[in-house]
Amino acid sequence: MQPDLNVTDLKRRIARDIALTLSGQARSELLEPEIQASIAEEELGPLVWYLFQSNEVLVHKKKAIQTLAQNELFLHERDRINATLSHGGIRPIWLKGSVLMGLYPHPTCRPMLDLDFWIQGDERTVTRKLLETLSYLPEQAHDRDYEVAHKIQSATTHHDVYFGGPGGHVQLEVHFELLSKIVAHEASYERLRAEVNEQHPLLQLNTHANLVYLSAHALLGHSEQELTLLRLLDVHLLIQKQPPNWDACLALAEQMGWDKAFKRMMHLCATYFDSSIPAPYHNQFEPLSRFHPRTAKSLARLKYLSLGQRAAYILTQLVPKPSYMRQRYGQGGLLRLYLRRWWHLIRTVTGNHKGLD
Repeated sequence: MQPDLNVTDLKRRIARDIALTLSGQARSELLEPEIQASIAEEELGPLVWYLFQSNEVLVHKKKAIQTLAQNELFLHERDRINATLSHGGIRPIWLKGSVLMGLYPHPTCRPMLDLDFWIQGDERTVTRKLLETLSYLPEQAHDRDYEVAHKIQSATTHHDVYFGGPGGHVQLEVHFELLSKIVAHEASYERLRAEVNEQHPLLQLNTHANLVYLSAHALLGHSEQELTLLRLLDVHLLIQKQPPNWDACLALAEQMGWDKAFKRMMHLCATYFDSSIPAPYHNQFEPLSRFHPRTAKSLARLKYLSLGQRAAYILTQLVPKPSYMRQRYGQGGLLRLYLRRWWHLIRTVTGNHKGLD
């Protein structure tokens, strides 16, 4: 009997085999039955199914089919939203999955939960009216305690959430700030907004700005405990296919106050995927001892709220409305979904939860 593999060693092995397979050196080790659960946990199941499509990875076929159908819907809605907003004078900057998907060999390979774009803070009202013409409604529109929810959101969040599309199953996150005010330097956003690729039909951050933002989103907006290999693979492929200006990366990260998160992310990519980082920079990407975990972020968020709002915020975390529960955790009895939610929160508090939003 072979000895059990250390989780970190197993993640490193999966990551490097994925990188080699994507570069044309197919690795049969990815077909081993004992690692399929870990592949799914790291959000790589649809990619592995697409790459091999064999009986050994049949366990990932259903998720791959679901991912393709969902992504085709998302991309259609993205283009429809982009056209409507652009016609109305809003130029959204698209973020995360809907632009990162282009780094992968096929839309099947990169699961998404929602669509994200970034607007100016003073464009929120116009954006809402334009989205309503497409039948996208704010999340709070379904909330009986709208006023309380709106106050909490205004004080704590960096994006507005909408639901729409066929069956109301498409979730939008409309960012008016890139990250929570708890971890972001608001005055630096105009500096980052200038780093846009104007040549692409969909406005998006250029390569070095995207690397800095993805690092901050993963490690400050969420936490390293939640980081799956899929999110690291996003960054690895971005480095591989759009080699960045490393001086520009470091300068921008320092200006944004996100340099520690950026350096840690580069270290993780080099560790797991052997990402190509030039020698003069590699030594700067050293591991850090701690980051801003989601639990601490949630506690820090309370300082922006009144006593009544704090109680309401805690209640919304413990018992979100049913529409959110079904969107986030799937269909089923509400009691079962809430039990799953509470288990999710316990794992997050103890640092054992994985998987980014």
